[in-house]
Amino acid sequence: MLVKCIRNKISEVDQNQLNVMRINCNKTSDYQFGVTVGEEYLVYGIALVSGVKNYLLCYSDGYRENVGWMIEDLFVVSDGAVSKCWVERDVRDINTRDLEADRVWLHKNLASICNVYTSFSTGENNVVDKFYEIKHFFDIEFSYVVANNAANRIDEHWLMCPNCDHVWEQNTENVLEYCCNCKTILNRS
Repeated sequence: MLVKCIRNKISEVDQNQLNVMRINCNKTSDYQFGVTVGEEYLVYGIALVSGVKNYLLCYSDGYRENVGWMIEDLFVVSDGAVSKCWVERDVRDINTRDLEADRVWLHKNLASICNVYTSFSTGENNVVDKFYEIKHFFDIEFSYVVANNAANRIDEHWLMCPNCDHVWEQNTENVLEYCCNCKTILNRS
């Protein structure tokens, strides 16, 4: 699934969604979410919190890559194809007072984590680490989205990454290549 950011300022978001998500900012605030208007993002999961849909995304704040939930009001769906790896799970826990999702659609290894929504929201290392262990499966599944860079062919057997200039010998017949240095998935040129 692919979404395109259409807004990123808190003043542009539906106040009801902000209230449900317990985001305490007034509508005149100039706070901006960490996504960029016009950019497309691969959706790694969906959480439904009191009727508000949230997307699990990787995004960059200019300094580092982040993974976290973003409310749907910031996006339009540009490609509705969902991952074959997702499972649906009812995660309501009446014993918790934390903001937690009612239902999630995530990779089975993430969906099985208790309080997975809150764990991503607070950046718990074990959950984020588990996410990065399986992220490449999604990147390969949706390679038509993420692999818009092509590996440079040096000769018949050698390729070079256009991002980090790492060189490696081609050892498979796959259409996609994986740079082990910068972890980028690339098409062959």
